[in-house]
Amino acid sequence: MFTAPDGKQYKWRMRTTACQLDRVDGTKPPTVVKTRQKVTDVFTRTKPALELDDSLRPLLDLVVVTWVYIADEYERLTAAAAGAS
Repeated sequence: MFTAPDGKQYKWRMRTTACQLDRVDGTKPPTVVKTRQKVTDVFTRTKPALELDDSLRPLLDLVVVTWVYIADEYERLTAAAAGAS
């Protein structure tokens, strides 16, 4: 979870086929959805996509940086869990 310069709090949710950035206050719809390349390339042959709500365009740099960080953490935790089993 992080607080953006707009004063709102956001949280990334990592899923098997996508990751999603939501506002902590529960505002819908999701503000950002990024489809993972590994899964979509194999099953649907589509390219990865980043869908960004227009309200987040001023925060694009922060969205990308936080996504890179959280995706790296997710991969690290997934690899550690696989190694532990």
